[in-house]
Amino acid sequence: MLIEQIIQLPNGVSGLTFDGTVGYCGTPKHLTGEKNGKPYDFWSQFITVTDGSGEIGVNLGLNSQADSVSKGQKISVEKGKIDSYTKDGETKKSVRGKLAANSTFPANVTTPPQAHSGKVEQEIKTRSVCLSYALEHLGLKLPYAYDAAEEMVNYVMWGKVPTPINDPPQGAPLPPDENVNVNPDDF
Repeated sequence: MLIEQIIQLPNGVSGLTFDGTVGYCGTPKHLTGEKNGKPYDFWSQFITVTDGSGEIGVNLGLNSQADSVSKGQKISVEKGKIDSYTKDGETKKSVRGKLAANSTFPANVTTPPQAHSGKVEQEIKTRSVCLSYALEHLGLKLPYAYDAAEEMVNYVMWGKVPTPINDPPQGAPLPPDENVNVNPDDF
């Protein structure tokens, strides 16, 4: 997923995976304590990641201090979750995520070229609106909201009508619906 797409997502969306190059690189911190009666013990490092489409701050969870990253390193972030914060009166987005296993790329590998056209921007906006609609108005929970949003995007952007998975074969009688009580006198 591109960073410009991530920035468009609503707060709380999780399960994100993306690649990029480390820009700013903070000092790793060892965090220990207890939350809701459960102990925690992990390393964290604040970094910025760029991918040609944008830049985003990442609170990166590490297994150990040895896993810390450095400026210019190409990495992959997984299990990301969108957070928002206010800085100078402006709401900004960041990601909490984990450093993916074997995520450091050789120096000769570059991030994929980024197509940046009006159609791409429109699809990003449409995807964001559809995901928000699935979460807020349809009441779906993640990850099911992603599937519903994807079907909506395919319909809105590309005209693809979703096909229900369990459609009966053509000409087959429909099963009775126990939840519908039809009274012939109502007609």
